[in-house]
Amino acid sequence: KVIFLDSTQGFPYNAHDVEPNEYRHVPGEKYVQKISECLDTVDTKYCTVVCDDDFLVKDSVNECTTFLDNNEHYAACRGQEVALFDNFFSVETLDYLVDHKTPLYSTVAKDRVFRMWSVFNNVGGNPHNIMRTETYKEILDFHSANDQFNTINIYDKTFSFVLAALGNIAVLPL
Repeated sequence: KVIFLDSTQGFPYNAHDVEPNEYRHVPGEKYVQKISECLDTVDTKYCTVVCDDDFLVKDSVNECTTFLDNNEHYAACRGQEVALFDNFFSVETLDYLVDHKTPLYSTVAKDRVFRMWSVFNNVGGNPHNIMRTETYKEILDFHSANDQFNTINIYDKTFSFVLAALGNIAVLPL
């Protein structure tokens, strides 16, 4: 199921345009608030957030959920990111290879957070990983209780650190 959250101030889209999925017009809501409210209605084991300029590959999503099913110590995973521009694709192969070859695995939460801290500028943010829904809810609960971490400049970082505290993060060859 896909839930479209439309934050535009203007006239909302016709909800029938996204059927059989769901459309919600949420102008003026803060990012964490609207994602939290949306997540409260999600009843699947896994979820992700996809921004309006991103896309997912269905086979890769299936492989990520299968990986998470088979690896209970992992809270999230992703494959290689690809950006689609007007005239070309951008594939950040070097960053992906670094991420893939240096996994963020440890049985100790403090070690995972420290590792995330040391590689964040290479690895980047994790809000768009495929992750366990309960894990995502815990991360948003943290951000709801700590509004000072919700600014655009640090949200991706605090999201990634809390995610690392909650479980391992895999970068798969996808």
